Amino acid sequence: MPGLYLHTSNRLEVLAAGLASVLGSPLADPFAPETVVVQSVGMGRLLSLRLAEAHGICANGAFALPHRLVSNNLLQTVPNRAARRHERRAHQAWLVRA
Repeated sequence: MPGLYLHTSNRLEVLAAGLASVLGSPLADPFAPETVVVQSVGMGRLLSLRLAEAHGICANGAFALPHRLVSNNLLQTVPNRAARRHERRAHQAWLVRA
């Protein structure tokens, strides 16, 4: 089901198991990438390994950092637009409360 899923934990193993559960059923379009927002490149790599262990393969996954996700969505929404000051990583603040 498309949408935003927010999983919180202080243990990466719990987060990886939850992600494997959500990604257990394939998307309707097999060529559409599944986007997962992570806090670091290392976390994305570790999650891809955990998904490969759980499902036998991890392919066409996009592990994006929050600032990249926002910038890419803005560029898709407003084409021919250069990155502005408020779209830079240092100027994006995220506050997530459970």
